[in-house]
Amino acid sequence: MVKKIILENQTGVDPKFNLWTQEALDEMLNLFPEFKDKFEVVARGNYKPQGSEIDQAAFDALTLGDEKDLYVRLPSGRYLVPYASTDWYIERAKMLSENNGFDAEIFVKLHADANDAEKPITLTLVNDGFDNCAGYGVQNLGFGISVRNFDDSKKELFKNIVKHELGHVFRATYRGRSNIIEQGGQHCTNVDCLMDAAPIGINHFLDKPFCDECMEAMRENLQQLLEDENSLSVNSTSLDDTNHVDSSWKKPLREFYTQTANDRGLQYAENEEAKNFQAQLKANDGSVTNVEASSLDNISLSAADKNGNNQVPNQEHFDDLVKYARKNNMSAIKLGDIKTPEFRARMVLACLSANPPMKIVNMPELNEGFFKDVDAATRQKIEAFTQPQNQNQNQNQNQNQNQNAKPYIISRNKTIVRLEQKEKLGQLSPFEEKMLNYARLDKKSEEEFERAVQRTGDSIDPRTAEHTARTGLKPEDYYYKSKSRKNAAAWKLHLDVVPNRNDPTTKAVSEMLEKLDVEHKVYKGGENGKGMTIYVGSYEDARKLSREINLRFGQNIPKPPVYTDQVGSETMFNRVVSGRIYLQGLFETQYPHGTVEGICPASFGSLSDAKSESFIFAQALNENILPAGTNASQCFGLSGNLDFEKKYIFNAIEAYCAHKLYEKHLGAYYNGRKPDLFESKMFDGIVPDASDPQRAKWDAIATKFENFVAQEYPRGISGMKSIVAGYTPIDFSKLPPAPQNQYQHGRQRQP
Repeated sequence: MVKKIILENQTGVDPKFNLWTQEALDEMLNLFPEFKDKFEVVARGNYKPQGSEIDQAAFDALTLGDEKDLYVRLPSGRYLVPYASTDWYIERAKMLSENNGFDAEIFVKLHADANDAEKPITLTLVNDGFDNCAGYGVQNLGFGISVRNFDDSKKELFKNIVKHELGHVFRATYRGRSNIIEQGGQHCTNVDCLMDAAPIGINHFLDKPFCDECMEAMRENLQQLLEDENSLSVNSTSLDDTNHVDSSWKKPLREFYTQTANDRGLQYAENEEAKNFQAQLKANDGSVTNVEASSLDNISLSAADKNGNNQVPNQEHFDDLVKYARKNNMSAIKLGDIKTPEFRARMVLACLSANPPMKIVNMPELNEGFFKDVDAATRQKIEAFTQPQNQNQNQNQNQNQNQNAKPYIISRNKTIVRLEQKEKLGQLSPFEEKMLNYARLDKKSEEEFERAVQRTGDSIDPRTAEHTARTGLKPEDYYYKSKSRKNAAAWKLHLDVVPNRNDPTTKAVSEMLEKLDVEHKVYKGGENGKGMTIYVGSYEDARKLSREINLRFGQNIPKPPVYTDQVGSETMFNRVVSGRIYLQGLFETQYPHGTVEGICPASFGSLSDAKSESFIFAQALNENILPAGTNASQCFGLSGNLDFEKKYIFNAIEAYCAHKLYEKHLGAYYNGRKPDLFESKMFDGIVPDASDPQRAKWDAIATKFENFVAQEYPRGISGMKSIVAGYTPIDFSKLPPAPQNQYQHGRQRQP
């Protein structure tokens, strides 16, 4: 596990201080060579990503449930979005500090409330002075240091202060250690140690900056920190109060357990005044389960029957802890302070029975000592999951299901290795560069899908599971049928919105589409990442509609993650809207085959006949576009013998044949007002340039394919002409003007 350390700074901080901080950090990590490669240092300057500020109109549209009270108003009239930028942490800390000051402790601890699944250590440099100190470090969170009183003559002094604060971050002087004094925080009393309580005045490099006790304390903490990274600690005892800056950190816990109580028919009550998160789930029989958390990754469970007698929580509450951990991107459970064998056993059972199983950081040996005083039924269930055959089945079910894909995956990975070698030498052709990028995306999509499955436990539609976990809204079908528009089944668009019309953004987009009388559905069909499907028709209307969606709602719609169905398959009209052309009712294949994004093949006849594929394959083999000796089963079909490179080439020529067919018989309905630009966008680097003699071979195959379709499937030709003749364009004049100051995500080129 790699721990991320982020270096950032307030606007205006001299870049030299960032360099000095990196030098000091590197020297600090060199003191612990066994851990140095476990850290990833990311310098991101004044972090201000797109979407970290909004205008007045967007702020006015927020509700209290959107953490409206945490937004910070700037002198310009714009607002900083909570936890989204370096500037927000700085300005929010100033707001929370007393007497218009700048409290360093508040500033650093705000990062603990950020609900960041990676839990990085954040090191921030500011120009403004902190109250009563040059800097402040918090264990395992990070530090803030003011640079205002330093110049080139004090470089080594500055670096020593960085190391001192890193000492606090790495827990050099924890409470209870010997030779510690409480003086402006916990400091060391040993001679010649940078963790001394006195103001640091050493302006030269130290070969040994820390005493042996501080070094040992930091080494022990780093070991624990890296082992526990990204895990949820589960306890059965009450937790010490933690001093969070405010209560906003509780939101993910509140949302999860409110929804859990609703799903299980329990009464939810929360002690909102407590420093820790404290909630009670009460069943109809009067029994209660208590949930306490001192942070997002440290939870305690306890329970009592209707008479107030202590008991171990029901198994379902341990199962919920695994779901909570995965929802918040935690990859493991740590067994914390647990007093009863049955409690420990039920937590182990929840991890073993999860699909896929959840890792336990400190997994106990399942021997007779472990099972002593464990209920017989619980033991039986644990042993069932730890039998070799059951364990195999649970861990490898996806591998067994995908066994036929193995040759494709092996050949794809070999292609990546081969082409990356050529890439290093600068010898990639445009076609090879495209193929390498596609192979990388394909592999990344596969890996990220598996991670999403692990997070959600949903092996079919993990993206919907993530939306449900985040919003509490379960997927719900909704369909709007157009009242006046015809032949809108060609270009269709997809949005990665919450697949439930009760979500504000989903509802707003749907209402706009109804105003335009555009047919659409929410969720219906349950494709991974396609929360909304919009049936548009022509390419120009698809292009215009995608622009309107981005203009009006882009800031509230996420870019689809790489593991969703549309990424790598559909063409991106802009950051949030993807689409493809599929002539439903005329051709069989409703999804692009890869290589070329957004163009579904013009397949016809029964799938078992695969007439169009067989025809194109024969022509490509005859023209030597496919290597000699290539088998059809390596290019298409379900035989399990697919070869990545051969399939990639075949898919390219298949898409080009469909493109030329659609171009001839659908015209601008298919490719818009700028057909040359459209073709360039879709096929640059895939199809040979017009000046390349190989291009004539591709064009010849496309012409033969068009003649083949006209002869074998004339209804396909006449059907395309009918679609164009009967199309009803979208009347965009029904929409009011889009807000001029509406925040937009970056848009891609659209022909």
